[in-house]
Amino acid sequence: MARVLEVKLDANPSNFYPSVRLKLGDASLVARTNMNGHVVQLDAVGPDSDGNRQIVDTIGELFNTEITREDSN
Repeated sequence: MARVLEVKLDANPSNFYPSVRLKLGDASLVARTNMNGHVVQLDAVGPDSDGNRQIVDTIGELFNTEITREDSN
């Protein structure tokens, strides 16, 4: 059974420009945008690094690009 990438827009955030929640199974990322609506950062919401990597890989495939992961440590 294929898992579906769920996308939910938060158009009224309190601290940031609009963001998008990306969820695949138990993994979840938040795509933060800038004032022009361009995604500038993907933040993990939980510790599921394998699931988060699958989300990033799915986005890369959709847009025919490679996304580099930077750890915040």
